Amino acid sequence: MARFVRLGHKASQRGQGLVEYALLLALVGLTGTIALTATGTSLKEAYDNVVTALNGDVPIVEQGQIPDDQDSGKALRTDLDNDGVPDTADNCPKGANPDQHDADLDGSGDVCDFTHYVNIGSSTVFKDGQGSVWLAEYGLTSKGKIYRKTFAGQEIAGTDLDFIYQSMAYASKQLDWQTSGLPNGTYTVTLHFTEADAKHPSTFHIKVQRKMVQQRFTPFAGQTFVAYTVTTTAEVTDGTLLVELLPVKNYPSLCGVSLTLAS
Repeated sequence: MARFVRLGHKASQRGQGLVEYALLLALVGLTGTIALTATGTSLKEAYDNVVTALNGDVPIVEQGQIPDDQDSGKALRTDLDNDGVPDTADNCPKGANPDQHDADLDGSGDVCDFTHYVNIGSSTVFKDGQGSVWLAEYGLTSKGKIYRKTFAGQEIAGTDLDFIYQSMAYASKQLDWQTSGLPNGTYTVTLHFTEADAKHPSTFHIKVQRKMVQQRFTPFAGQTFVAYTVTTTAEVTDGTLLVELLPVKNYPSLCGVSLTLAS
């Protein structure tokens, strides 16, 4: 790969300039270094630049940068997500999407638009006031029995999205939720909880992608039907994301899951 070095072409002293010019030609011929002209730089400075380059002090073009298609000697364009589309033309520069799909034609690629909402305990699809679609429950597993409850019309404190907390699932043993087919990347994961049983409030550990997010969490502070959320970030490298709720006291429960691709 050629190195890019900016060289001047101004000689204040002819004799010295001719000597240096000859040296530059020799260096360029031997190394394949590309010489570019720029005013205001003497040949001596240019010679020093080439020597510096040969000593390894001038970096080779780094990964994530690609030469300009029109003139590879004059400009570099960045490609932060390494998907082959330069950032200036990429509709999602921080998420690899070589196909540049943009289903809603909003100028932002589908990868950057990616969100995923699941209403646990519900068998119906719901669209909230912001236009987000909450899918019906899927992905729950447990080595114990899974129970589901709905609380139609129940007012939920601390949220204007009551419907999320008006349904829940809980299990007699560890309760897991998993999804697959996700674009790889960093996700913001929000888990939604409420407590419906004041006599038997639940306490449980929360893990996301096998990492402990919160220990001894309880969605209860002396009052039922209050919305609680736990938010964390998680890396998806194989298209799958796993949430684990490990019981400490009584049954772990879950009302909803929100996923947003952060990068």
